[in-house]
Amino acid sequence: MSSIRLNREKRNLSGDMNWKNRAFILATVPAQTKSIAKIPGYTALNWATWKAVPARFILNMKNIKDVNKHTKSFSTCSERSLLNVSLIKNQNLTMRFSKLLLLICLFSITTITQLQAQIQFGIKGGANLSSVSISGNDERPGKTQFNIGSQFGINLTIPLAMDIYLQPGFTIIDKGYRQKTGGYSGYLENFKTSVTYLEIPINIQYRPQLGNGHAILGIGAYAGYGTGGNWKADNPLVSGDIILDNHGKVIFREDLMDGEMEKIIYGKKYDYGLDIQLGYDFSNKLWLEFNPQIGLRNLLPEIGGRKQSGSQKNYSFALSVGYKF
Repeated sequence: MSSIRLNREKRNLSGDMNWKNRAFILATVPAQTKSIAKIPGYTALNWATWKAVPARFILNMKNIKDVNKHTKSFSTCSERSLLNVSLIKNQNLTMRFSKLLLLICLFSITTITQLQAQIQFGIKGGANLSSVSISGNDERPGKTQFNIGSQFGINLTIPLAMDIYLQPGFTIIDKGYRQKTGGYSGYLENFKTSVTYLEIPINIQYRPQLGNGHAILGIGAYAGYGTGGNWKADNPLVSGDIILDNHGKVIFREDLMDGEMEKIIYGKKYDYGLDIQLGYDFSNKLWLEFNPQIGLRNLLPEIGGRKQSGSQKNYSFALSVGYKF
């Protein structure tokens, strides 16, 4: 019994010592770190373990900093990777654009080469019957008749689609008119005037197969510029007290006040109208063409800036033979 009681007292004492040690640690460690030598071994071991915690924490913080450095490096690598990806994409787009541009150039060259092989250059020449329609003007009362002239031109025939062609050209053509009586202000007999125009006709043609060749059906427009001409009559021209010869030069003016002595004004310089083509294209590079033109501009010049009453418009019918190269 005495031994059992002694053991219980030892355990209680040991428990009391452990409690006291713990109380001493709690009371001493926060305030008296310099008295660590007074702490029993068990307490000192616990303190050493507790003291090592900040070192581990510092180590962990250092590791975190290192991780942050690595994270920054990784971020930099990511940015570089994204930049490289962007550069690769730009290079791919540049290569694709270059290939597309090359294909367009090759297609354009091929198309132009094919068109050049199909574009035909031609020349034509023939006769032209021309006159003017005069209405509502007392200065030129005589009835007009056809004047015979010539015409010469060149053109290009450009394929657009199946049997459809574009034909621009350049033509030097004679136009004019005749009046048996009442010519030019009613004073001249057998009055005849011939003028030369430089014209640019542009037509859309339909050329269906017909026999061994192709029919020509074209419609378009022309623009002309009058360069000058000549006139003649059976009697001299009398203007007031002035008696002129029975022939002379013809000029173009926008206003009668800009006229010149001994020269007759035909009309305004610029003309335009409707151009029609009817013909046949033979298989041996020859073609035959009938070409009516209907002028749409009023050629009567003004008088001192005032418009004259009435109108004067060109119209003609040309017959020509052409050859394709």
